[in-house]
Amino acid sequence: NIIDVTKGSSIQKSLDIENWIIWTAPPVSDIIWNNMQTIEQPITWLKSVFLSLLLFILCIVIVTPLTLLDKLAPIKDAAAFIAEEEIQDHYFMDILEAYFSPLIFFLFNYILVPYIINVIVDLEDFWRRSSRERSILRRNFFFIIFNTIFLPITGFLSINMFFENVF
Repeated sequence: NIIDVTKGSSIQKSLDIENWIIWTAPPVSDIIWNNMQTIEQPITWLKSVFLSLLLFILCIVIVTPLTLLDKLAPIKDAAAFIAEEEIQDHYFMDILEAYFSPLIFFLFNYILVPYIINVIVDLEDFWRRSSRERSILRRNFFFIIFNTIFLPITGFLSINMFFENVF
């Protein structure tokens, strides 16, 4: 049973072969077979956007207080002036002020955020491993740039404005 699909045949017209787009199949090792039964739906995009926004808000909530820790020195001096006594353990407070904020920032940016991104991507049900890894890399890049450059800059500006208006 050979089907004739020569140019102008009725089968070719009914199948609309001229408008087909054909590309090579991905390697078998790149396919995530467990996710093949899932159909891409708008809810998948909404879930992805919602989870990314939650991570975005978490970044703001975690990184902005770290900028506050850098501004604690004037408050500590004011508290010592009000109490009219010097804080006895300057060395411990100086170490805490100098190393606590970068340590929390490092742990959050390079351990917690990539883990959360991996969990978010696992919830998205990608069909291919390469597209899953590409999504992880893009999000890690965005959030590390955001947390390292943009959020501290805006945090310092808004906190400086707050302290100038309050004090």
